[in-house]
Parts: sequence; C-alpha cells; structure tokens
Amino acid sequence: MRKLWLVRSLKSELPFGAILIFVFPNPTSRSFQLLNNEIEMADIIALNVYGPSGQLVFRKGQLALLPKESGIEIATSTWPANLYLVEIRTVQDCWMAKVLVLR
Repeated sequence: MRKLWLVRSLKSELPFGAILIFVFPNPTSRSFQLLNNEIEMADIIALNVYGPSGQLVFRKGQLALLPKESGIEIATSTWPANLYLVEIRTVQDCWMAKVLVLR
C-alpha cells in the first residue's frame, strides 16, 4: 500500500509513485478543493474540518468519488475568517492539513 501525501506546493519533494492530495486554493475565501492524482477517494473513510476552537464544521464519510483527477469542493463562504484543520482518515492512517479562510 502506498502512502498518502498532502501537498502544499508542486515543488514538494515526494517519493516516486506517491499518492498526492492537493489542498487549494489556500488561503481561500469561498471554497477549497481536495484533488488527488490517483487515490480512490472511496478509500477515505472520513473527511472532517475543524474550526479554531476544535469544533467540527464539516464532515463527510465514505467518499464515493471516482479515482484519478477526482476531488471534493468544500464551501467556506459562511465560515468566519480563521485557520481550519482538514483531517483525512483511511482505515490505516490519518493526515491533517491547514486551510486559511480569509474575508
């Protein structure tokens, strides 16, 4: 099984064949997207976004999206400006990414 990598920049050095998740745009004001290079999003059992005080502001379980060039868009237009944590869970691992929402 290959490891999932959250990518902040296309200049990131990653192992050959790594599974990539791109979080962009970041910072954002209206929405952000999670896009991948080839992971089957159905392998993700939970996608959670937490606000600055730890409250859950977004939750999506068992992503049933197509592999390759697939993704999900998360609307942030009603969220206050702040730093949020995106949590991606699979059966074996958990990854976190920061997203900055601006107004």
